[in-house]
Amino acid sequence: MRFWLIISLMLSVWVSVTTAQDAPITNPDTCLAEGAYDPNVDYFPEKVTLEYTTGFSVDYFNAYKVVTVTTPWNNADADDVVQYLLVQCGAPIPTGYDTAQVVSIPVTSAVSMSTT
Repeated sequence: MRFWLIISLMLSVWVSVTTAQDAPITNPDTCLAEGAYDPNVDYFPEKVTLEYTTGFSVDYFNAYKVVTVTTPWNNADADDVVQYLLVQCGAPIPTGYDTAQVVSIPVTSAVSMSTT
């Protein structure tokens, strides 16, 4: 009887550990390996909490984030809203965001230019 109790406890610990290893505990810092994308996995367990800011929001989905800038400049109206679709590299680009700027993350290089 005691033997089966110990075996049962060991199996339950093993199952919980292997299940926990499937989901990432931090946001990926590299592209997903080819064929590794799973639509049921939340690739962004670390989420930002906006407390002292207005003018934009961040919505999380399993393999992408949507950053919506509601006031991109002073006196902006509802037609001026800008969306950025941040898609985990190696995951498919979701549909339904026709006007959003798509950015593959993690970003490995960027260029910023200004005339001022």
